[in-house]
Amino acid sequence: MLDGGFEANTNARTNTNWTSIATTFGSPLCNTGNCGPLGQTGNGFVLFDGAANGNSAEAATVQQIVTIPAGTMATLTYSVRAAVVTSPSNSNLTVTLDGAVVQTINEPAVADSEYSQIVVDLSAFADGVPRVLSFNYNRPAGTTGSDIFLLDDVTLATSCGFSVTVSGKVTTPLGLPLRNAVVSLIDSQNVRRTAITSSFGLYSFDNVNAGETHIMSVASKRYRFAPKVLSFNASAGNVDFIGLE
Repeated sequence: MLDGGFEANTNARTNTNWTSIATTFGSPLCNTGNCGPLGQTGNGFVLFDGAANGNSAEAATVQQIVTIPAGTMATLTYSVRAAVVTSPSNSNLTVTLDGAVVQTINEPAVADSEYSQIVVDLSAFADGVPRVLSFNYNRPAGTTGSDIFLLDDVTLATSCGFSVTVSGKVTTPLGLPLRNAVVSLIDSQNVRRTAITSSFGLYSFDNVNAGETHIMSVASKRYRFAPKVLSFNASAGNVDFIGLE
């Protein structure tokens, strides 16, 4: 995601990273210079509505194209504040991916005094296909006044998937526990982690990324061990190594 903090917003309500449109002002993109200090952080933010009255309906959208890598876990995080509300409180803010609604924020009866952070799981869209991420505001006509919905600090985080625990036992060729052996685990990014076996020959690795290919090996002063190339879809407690003469 590009410029989730909207810091590239200009006084002309443009941002090269976001496409935007609004009924009243043409664009909901704002900064401190043209809309006042209403952002959560920095100078840029989005201000939905703010029309002079509620006689006419108001609609606005900010959007950009995002791609979530296939097979990853994806989390969308953003901060929103209903700074001004009006009866009958029937405005809403929706978040969509290619038009599919993934989150709806309904107008509260009482205005928010501060921003709230919202987290949405987008892992179902992790397929490597470019999609349009949109924040859409709508207020029907005929309300007693207008609203102000504020949006800031949007992030889209991805990870390689859930983590698992990998453990096992290292023994001599005769099946006796081998202490102080160094077990190595190398992930798909070539990051090496090591664990020292206990007096019972046991070792364990926590927070191992599932679905990745890992290379595991054992170093010992007395014995040789065949390396293993493994991928884990769940925690594994029996990844054992037996020494070779």
